[in-house]
Amino acid sequence: MSGGRAAGAIDQFVAALTYGDAVGNHVLALRNLFTSRSVDSAIFFGSCNPVMESEGALFTEYDPISRTQPAAILYHLSIGSPVADFLLSRHEDVMIDYHDMTPAE
Repeated sequence: MSGGRAAGAIDQFVAALTYGDAVGNHVLALRNLFTSRSVDSAIFFGSCNPVMESEGALFTEYDPISRTQPAAILYHLSIGSPVADFLLSRHEDVMIDYHDMTPAE
């Protein structure tokens, strides 16, 4: 990661990017962390509040071919969403950040 070159990319996907929401705040914090370490991180959402539109793009606009380097995909799983179906239909590996409580059983 020397010389200012990006070490890679991690594109993040989320069902909804909502202002003040814990999941949305987590997505933004991770993007800040990644970019502070020279790792590109674009955000793609299923829906968002108008105030958050500038933070990312609709998931259907995802175009990995236009990237100058391959990107890992991180899906923030919190609710059912067409975003999950979209990612399941793709060939890339998907990492999952699960945002919920799992029942003990």
